[in-house]
Amino acid sequence: MRYKSKVVKTICCMLAITVVFRGFTGNIYADTKGQKSVEDMGVDITWYDFGKDCTNYTIQDDSDTGIYMLNISNNSASGKTAFVNGKGEIVLQPETYDGYSSSVIGEETVTLMRKGDQYIYIDSSGTKEIDGKAYSDVGPFMDGYATVTLQSNAHKGVMDKNGKLLFEDKEGKYTEFRFLGNGIFSAAIEGGVYDLVDTDGRPLSDAHYGYSPYISEETIQVSKDAKYGFLDLSGTEIVPLIYDYAFPFYEGFAAVSNDKKWGFIDKTGKEVISQSFDEVRSFHNGLAIVSRNNRWGIIDKTGTIILPIEYDSVVKNEQGFFDARKDSKSFLIDSSGEVVSTKDYSFFDIESNNRIYVKKTIHNMQVSGYLDKDETMLTGFKDFNLRYLSDNLYLGAKPGADTSGGVAPHDYDQRFALLDANGNNLTGFKYSNTGDFFHDFQVVYKYYFEGVGLVNQYGAEVLPTIFNNILLTDEGYAFVTISDPDSGANARVGYFKIPDTFSEKKGAKPITVYVDGIELYFESEPVIKNQSTMVPMRKFFEVLGAEVKWDNKTRTATASMNGKEIRVSIGSEEAYIDGSKIQLLAAPFIQDDITLVPLRFVSENSGADVRWDGDARRVMINSDNQ
Repeated sequence: MRYKSKVVKTICCMLAITVVFRGFTGNIYADTKGQKSVEDMGVDITWYDFGKDCTNYTIQDDSDTGIYMLNISNNSASGKTAFVNGKGEIVLQPETYDGYSSSVIGEETVTLMRKGDQYIYIDSSGTKEIDGKAYSDVGPFMDGYATVTLQSNAHKGVMDKNGKLLFEDKEGKYTEFRFLGNGIFSAAIEGGVYDLVDTDGRPLSDAHYGYSPYISEETIQVSKDAKYGFLDLSGTEIVPLIYDYAFPFYEGFAAVSNDKKWGFIDKTGKEVISQSFDEVRSFHNGLAIVSRNNRWGIIDKTGTIILPIEYDSVVKNEQGFFDARKDSKSFLIDSSGEVVSTKDYSFFDIESNNRIYVKKTIHNMQVSGYLDKDETMLTGFKDFNLRYLSDNLYLGAKPGADTSGGVAPHDYDQRFALLDANGNNLTGFKYSNTGDFFHDFQVVYKYYFEGVGLVNQYGAEVLPTIFNNILLTDEGYAFVTISDPDSGANARVGYFKIPDTFSEKKGAKPITVYVDGIELYFESEPVIKNQSTMVPMRKFFEVLGAEVKWDNKTRTATASMNGKEIRVSIGSEEAYIDGSKIQLLAAPFIQDDITLVPLRFVSENSGADVRWDGDARRVMINSDNQ
């Protein structure tokens, strides 16, 4: 599975000389702030270099085509763009382009670059040149076709992705064409009116329609004078235009509305389910979601209610189930309308990887975890959100908010960690953002905007967080962008084959804390100091039911639980239990505005069973408050 980050940085270049230096041996921005220098990472990076006048390079994934845009610039106002493949090889030499567009054909995104009257069409199959001498403009390609403007008479026409002109609007009355499917285009006329034309540009009928028509199940949804109806593919009306609104046909039924009430018709125009609902969704797998009085339920094709209309929301998920919510609780509904057993979970969602994501409340915390398809726990519960990445990895996420006023570097107070297949924390929450995930490598950010590195499946940081950007390719390569750490200028782009050693390197285990089997999230993570494990005091005691107060004047934290008062002071190895002095193994200290205290102190005075697993670097607390 692959997750792509859409990091787009557009910078271009004035002068390009097609020279690429391999194995650049100079000191490429050894970090003066103490970070690891690039040439010490153990990889042979090929740095792009198109001459001394090209001083800044950036790269972006060209919309998942497998081809990447390499943008090159200096301080000039003009610039150039090259295209490279996933191995870093140059596909198109640097050029200064006059225009750029990106659009969708089916499930694939394509790019169109213009230089004068020549166009470069780019998709996953490669690149092709289109001669545009006959056109003053070529619009973006949508579903394999583009609207063009003829140079000779300014008339519009339609071009296919091979550059062939299918037809021209010889009367000059249309402003744009859009392919609807089944060899039919909508042809826009000034004023928001549309004709329907075939691949030769011939109108299907003399009728003009409002809004943009839509084809589904060999019918065309059309509107005229704010009324909706349907045509067949020849343009013949099969359902009169009598409805205030209509959805396209799905599974033989179309949702229609009059007087703000919705029902369903078949392709003959017969009303098969009366207009008695406030809102509806189209049929899928024989079921439709419907609403009355701001409550939602499900009906079948006979109009029979198979899920009572009493839920706050009902939505269909990718697995054919329905996710419903009522009174802040989630329910999973199967294809027969029955509620699937969700035990006592507040959220229960079957994902496409045959894993079930669940949430529930324990110790007044909302915790989450992943189950397998048999509802056996895989990860254990976590005091943070989880996201499935692969069968080997999960992403732990603690959401946050902008606490910086939008000034970089900052992190919006959010944190991410990488966890293995069993839910063991591999990295700790030391990253503020994430990028690509591919082949069990995760791109991570030290800050929300900058400081990009790479982590492997064992939590090892195989590339330090010193880069501006990292892009992973299908071919097993990585593109890296780096700049001078002091000035931020002189960005460079390089690439290298990810070595096998990157996959094998082991990471250092973070200290993790579990209370009654739940992994806790800490804004300041536990550390070992003076051979003592130091843990955040407040959250420990609060999870166990204590009230914790802080006196800023005396720098003292006080916890009250079960009639006992526990008091510690920052920097002092003396603590007080109900006024009696005891000696600590290490003095409490503040880290990230959080008070940390020795674990043994917590163990002996919380009333809970607290244990330390040195091999797993894990604190395990068992309380009587489950």
